[in-house]
Amino acid sequence: MRNIIPETYFSFTEHTQLFLFSCVVGVILGIIYDFFRTFRIIVPHNSILVMLEDILFFIIYIIILISFISAFARGQFRVFYILGNILGFILYFFTAGRIAVLIIRKLVYFIKSVLLFLLKPFFLLYITMRKKFQGKFVDFYENFLNRLKILFLPLIDKYKMLYNNRVIHKRKNVKFYAKKKETKKGKR
Repeated sequence: MRNIIPETYFSFTEHTQLFLFSCVVGVILGIIYDFFRTFRIIVPHNSILVMLEDILFFIIYIIILISFISAFARGQFRVFYILGNILGFILYFFTAGRIAVLIIRKLVYFIKSVLLFLLKPFFLLYITMRKKFQGKFVDFYENFLNRLKILFLPLIDKYKMLYNNRVIHKRKNVKFYAKKKETKKGKR
């Protein structure tokens, strides 16, 4: 009886097939990255959000790489999988990716221009109404805030309104100054 032991090593043709599959996975990663670029075109945002999107992309890449290694490579990791991913990504990014992003930019520009053309009368109506009513609403708002402030002013406790019980000292400097002037005038 002969026990059939599954083959644990890949042949040269299987390594070549895995490299080509990893290049295809790189193209798929390029398509996924184009979704992020499209989102950046539609909704421009700052560098912190771009950094978070890139981190999310690398997390997705790690998940796809681990899935690829588990499904196709029997759990054996090889560096040329990553190289194939990078090669496929670069090939897609500089060929079909540029064309796709160019088409998406033109499409987004066209949609924005159509929406601006359709919504322009509403914008003009909004601007005229705002100019007309802005002063009235601002005055109303300020009056309303002043009334609220008056309502919530703390009342003064009548027991704390007592005058200072300390002896009120007369200001000596003023008396002396007045006396000095009087004495000088009287002597002349």
